[in-house]
Amino acid sequence: SKQSAADVKRLIEAVQPDNVVVELCRSRAGIMYASSAEEDEEKQQDKERAGMLSLNGPSFLQASVRSLSLGGGTAFLLRAMLAGSPQLSALTGQVGVDFRAARSAGEKGGAQIVLGDRPVEITLERCWRAMSREEKWRAAKLLGNTMFSKGNSTELRMQMGEMADKVDAYEAQLAELLPSVVDPLIRERDVFLSLTMKSSMAVNGCQRVVGVVGLGH
Repeated sequence: SKQSAADVKRLIEAVQPDNVVVELCRSRAGIMYASSAEEDEEKQQDKERAGMLSLNGPSFLQASVRSLSLGGGTAFLLRAMLAGSPQLSALTGQVGVDFRAARSAGEKGGAQIVLGDRPVEITLERCWRAMSREEKWRAAKLLGNTMFSKGNSTELRMQMGEMADKVDAYEAQLAELLPSVVDPLIRERDVFLSLTMKSSMAVNGCQRVVGVVGLGH
């Protein structure tokens, strides 16, 4: 949200950290450079590929090869399908604003931007392996619903904003629908992010670190 982005900017300016650790991996780093919904249409079209799960990199081929090597064919297919979801495209504009604010404020203050999340390909692969057949069927139905949603981008962003207001219930709802996914999707990544923040201090001998994470963490 705009408020959380303002909070991120204000915190980084006040703390003046040496490192800013963001809840993104190399495969999703493009979200820090994507246009927000409020920017003009031309800029949005120029950067529309820099979504949360789109294949970003020097070339599509290199990004595809790297994605396949990290998570295998199943994770690659899941990522490609999720990247094509209009609901997730709408969500990019909601979530990415925090990371864009962190990058901008961090770079202005001379901080090093650290990608702190586990590669999304590994997370998807671990989620898929953890799910039972019944959970995989539920996940497939949910994915189909998001891919073929008829809602326009404005409606979808409003829905995502309403979901953000209910973030406290996020893990509970996920545990009810896909219980096997909670550990690889949330808890394991929480540990990974914490370790990245701690290790980033040792890498360059910094004294202050600010972490910026998304909903559900």
